Amino acid sequence: MDAQKAIEYFSSKLERTLSNRRRKAYEAALEALEKQNAKAVSEICGALGETVECPECGTGLNDGDVFAGHCKWCGQKIKREERGL
Repeated sequence: MDAQKAIEYFSSKLERTLSNRRRKAYEAALEALEKQNAKAVSEICGALGETVECPECGTGLNDGDVFAGHCKWCGQKIKREERGL
């Protein structure tokens, strides 16, 4: 099962559950799964040498962080959009 199908599964479960304990578990699972979908970073010029911004938490990141593929602060999977020439 890929991440998108798992998101759909837990979303449907979340809508139907009445148990607060299960609801919190489904919400945690959804949050973790949604971080697995790569989001494009935004180009910035940070005061401390940051070159991009995390699309999820807005934290400034450098090229090494983008190379690692995840925001070091929130865990969001990130990617740099390729520019067309």
